[in-house]
Amino acid sequence: GAWLVVRFPAGRRVVYPKEGYAYHPGESLGEGIVVGQVSGSRWRDPRALPGRTYRYLLVPVDWASGQPHYKLDRSRMVSVHTPELFPGVVGQPLLDSLVAHFKPAHVLPYSQARDTLFARIYLENDSLRGVYSGYTIWLDPNQDPTTFAFQHHINTEHTWPQSKGAGSGNPRSDMHHLFPVRDNVNSARGNLPFAEIDDAETDRWYRRSQVLQSIPSQFIDEYSEKDNDQPRFEPREDHKGNAARAMFYFYTMYRAEADAADPTFFPLQKAVLRRWHSLDPVDSLELVRTFKIATYQDGKPNPFVVDTTLVRRAYFPELYGSSVALLSFSGVYVGPEIQLDWETASEKRVEGFRVFRRREDSGRFVLLADYLSDPALLAMGGPQQGAHYTLVDSTPVANHAYVYRLVAQGLDGDSLFLGDLSVVAGQPTGIESASSPEPARFQLAPAYPNPFNGQLVVPVEVETSGAAVALTVLDVLGRRVRHLFSGRLSPGRHLFRWNAADGNGRAVPSGIYFIRLQSGPRVQVRKVILIR
Repeated sequence: GAWLVVRFPAGRRVVYPKEGYAYHPGESLGEGIVVGQVSGSRWRDPRALPGRTYRYLLVPVDWASGQPHYKLDRSRMVSVHTPELFPGVVGQPLLDSLVAHFKPAHVLPYSQARDTLFARIYLENDSLRGVYSGYTIWLDPNQDPTTFAFQHHINTEHTWPQSKGAGSGNPRSDMHHLFPVRDNVNSARGNLPFAEIDDAETDRWYRRSQVLQSIPSQFIDEYSEKDNDQPRFEPREDHKGNAARAMFYFYTMYRAEADAADPTFFPLQKAVLRRWHSLDPVDSLELVRTFKIATYQDGKPNPFVVDTTLVRRAYFPELYGSSVALLSFSGVYVGPEIQLDWETASEKRVEGFRVFRRREDSGRFVLLADYLSDPALLAMGGPQQGAHYTLVDSTPVANHAYVYRLVAQGLDGDSLFLGDLSVVAGQPTGIESASSPEPARFQLAPAYPNPFNGQLVVPVEVETSGAAVALTVLDVLGRRVRHLFSGRLSPGRHLFRWNAADGNGRAVPSGIYFIRLQSGPRVQVRKVILIR
C-alpha cells in the first residue's frame, strides 16, 4: 500500500495530516516537511542531512475514493540518526577529506558568478537584499543583474577579502563566500577581520541605508558595526553564522592562497567564527542557497553548511567533546532471546546509545533500539563515572548469526562508533571472552587498600570448577594498562596483586583505574584510585 511520509526534527511536536488533503513533497505540516508518498517497504529521503536526528511519521493512505483517506490508527513513528560526514575523522585528516571531496575544480567566471549570485541565488521574489544591512532593492529582470544592482547601491562582498587571498581565479569567483551587500557597507568592511565589538567602542552602525555614529535606540541586532580605533567589523546578528561558515569554507579550500597573502588573518578570527557558527545555526534558506550554488560548482555545496559538526571536528578537535570509554560489550543467547550487555568506564557529553542489527551472512544494519524510544538507553555515566546497560533482542531466529553495532550519540550531534559484536542465536559469545565451555560464576570483591599508593590486592571468588577468566587493569579511557591473569581458576578465593605498573614494568601515573574480570559474556568491574 501507499504511505505518507513526513519528516520532523527531533524533539518537535508531531502534526497529523488533514483528511482528504493531498500533500506534496516539500510541503510543510506543522514543523515537519512532507517527504512524499511511497509504496513498498523501502524509501529514501533525499534531503536528509548528515549528523542529524529525524523522526518520520508514516501514515497509510487509501486512495480508493479518489481522495486520500489517512489511516491514523495505523500510523507509526520511526527515529533515524544520519551519520555525519567522514564519521570519527577530525583535524588535518578531516580537512584533507573535505578538500578532496568538496573543493570545486570548476566555478563560473567572475562576471557570470555575480550575475548568477544576484539573479538566481539571492533573489527573493523580485527583491535583492544586502546581507550586512538589510538594504533591499527591486531587481529589474530585463536588465543586466550586476549592472542594475550596482546602479542601485548593491555590489559583491567577498567574505574572504580579495586582498587576503581571494583576488583571482577560483578563490575570487567561488560563490560559497560571495554575498550581495550595500556598497558603502562593503567599503566600510574592506579587508577588516570579523570580531565582536563592544557597543561603546563601535564608531559606525549600518542598517538599510542608515549610518549612525551612536548606539541605536531600537533594532540594534539589525545593524552591522565598525570599530575604527582597532579596525574590526561585526556583521548583523542574522548573518554571523553564514559569514562564519563562508570563512571556514574558504580557508579550508584555499588555504595556500590565504596564508600566502596573510597567515595571521584566519587565526585572529578563528575563535569568534566558531562562536558565531554555534549561536547562529544553519536555516533552511542557507541550505537551499548552498545547494543552488552547488549546481554551478561541480555539484559541491559548502560542507560546513551541510554538516554543522565539521567546524568543531576540523578546526577544534580538542573540543570534539563526546567520548565513551567502553570496558566491555557482550551478548549471550538465552532462548529465544539475545541479551546484550555493555559497561562503560566514563561517558563525556553523551546523550544515549543506539544499537543496530544485521544478519551476519547478509543484509544491512537496521536500527534495533535507541535512547529516543527506550529510556534505558539514555546515558547514565559521566566524565568520571561509568555505567552498565542491558538490551534484550526478542526477535532473533534460532541458529542464525547476528552482528550488533553499538553507537553512542554525543550532545553536540556527533556519533561515536563503539564496536561490532557477533552473536549466534543458539550459543553464548562475547568480546575478549576467555575460552570456556561455560561462563564462570564469580565475584570480583572490592580491591584494597583503595585508594592505594603501592600495591593493590584484588580478591576474586570463583564458584565454578575449572572456570576460565581474564583479569585486566584499564585506564579511564578503557585502554588496557596491565594484564593480571588469564586462565582457569579452581573454586574458592584467589588473591591477585597489582604493583601500579604497566605491562612493561613502568610506573603508571596517579588517577582512576578499573579492574575488570570477565568470563564469556559475564563482566564485573571495580574502580580503584592510585595516589602517588
